[in-house]
Amino acid sequence: MSAAATAKGERERIESRLRWYPILKRRIESTRAKIRKRRAELCDEGYSLQAMSFNGIPTQTNRITQREQDYVAHKLEPDEELGSLRMELRRLEAERDEIRAGLGALSEQQQEFVRLRYFKQLYYKQVAVQISVSETTVYELRNSVLDTLLQAGL
Repeated sequence: MSAAATAKGERERIESRLRWYPILKRRIESTRAKIRKRRAELCDEGYSLQAMSFNGIPTQTNRITQREQDYVAHKLEPDEELGSLRMELRRLEAERDEIRAGLGALSEQQQEFVRLRYFKQLYYKQVAVQISVSETTVYELRNSVLDTLLQAGL
C-alpha cells in the first residue's frame, strides 16, 4: 500500500471517529443508565455493593482506598451483566477521552469546524456560511484539522 493510500485511510478513520463522537456520548449516557437500572434491580433482590463490609481486609493503613474497594467489589461481583456494563462504560469513556484530547490540539476555528461539520453534520457550504469564510477555505480548514489530529495521534 502506498504512503498516499495509507494517509488517506488514516484521514478517513479520523473523520469516522469524529462522526462517531456524538453517538459515543449518547452511548456513554445510555450505558450509565443501564448500570443504574441494574444496580436498582440488584438492590431489589437484596444485594447492594455499598452494603458490602470491608472490615477485616488487611491494608497498609486502617482505611481502605477506593481502588481497593473497586478491586474487592470486582472480585465479589455476583452479577455478570453489571460487570460487563462497567467494562463497556470504561471502554467508551476511554475512547471519548482520546477524542477529546485530540480536539484539544485544535485551534478555536478548527474546533468550530469540527462541531459544525462532524457533530452537527452540516454540509461544507453551510459550514462556510456559519463561520463566514469561503467554501474553499472550509476545505482547507478540513485538511488542517485532519493533519493536526493525525499528528496528535488520533
